[in-house]
Amino acid sequence: MISQVLAASDVLVRFGATTAVAGVDLEVAASESVAIVGPSGSGKSSLMHCLAGLIVPTSGTVHLAGVDLGPCGPEQRAALRRSSVGFVFQFADLVPELSLLDNVALACELIGSSRREAVQDAGSALDRLGVGSLAARRPGQVSGGERQRAAVARALVHRPKVVFADEPTGALDTENGTRVMDQLLEAASEAGAAVVVVTHDPAVARRCARRLEMRDGRIEGTVAVASAP
Repeated sequence: MISQVLAASDVLVRFGATTAVAGVDLEVAASESVAIVGPSGSGKSSLMHCLAGLIVPTSGTVHLAGVDLGPCGPEQRAALRRSSVGFVFQFADLVPELSLLDNVALACELIGSSRREAVQDAGSALDRLGVGSLAARRPGQVSGGERQRAAVARALVHRPKVVFADEPTGALDTENGTRVMDQLLEAASEAGAAVVVVTHDPAVARRCARRLEMRDGRIEGTVAVASAP
């Protein structure tokens, strides 16, 4: 059993002449919640994409769910993401033509669950997030907060090791943002999943157990947040 679900060592990411991530070391433990904060252009999103295996670092190593991503090709990284990673995006990014239930079930079907199992697990996940009664509706037929709670259900339904959340409350008002963030952290904790959040919102960052402050591609400080759940 591994104690860390994420481990990055001396990660460097360059895009041409631009250095986006400048030698970052980072470990995230199982069930831990970590917020990555910093000004625009500080490297937050590039670091998250690297940790999730969406981009390959220029140099350095990343281990995700115990797997060294360095030797992995695109198909191997994609398979690992499907099985071990959940994503929550700023605008939910649900498939507009599918119902909320089918959006969530799709995450299970992609890792080999039968349709029956996927629908059952999706319904339970939507119920857990308080939107089970809306399962038959499409994303355009529900509110922004309800869409985002469905996105959280989708991120967690297949029991990932880690959930990456990119500005998960950025498109919501304060009340809905607080509700979504609380539900994300509570549901992830119950599932034993780590949460890594990229955010500009200090209130969101305070909900996490640890806050990493980035500037110019480097982690300049780490703060343990006493008010985290």
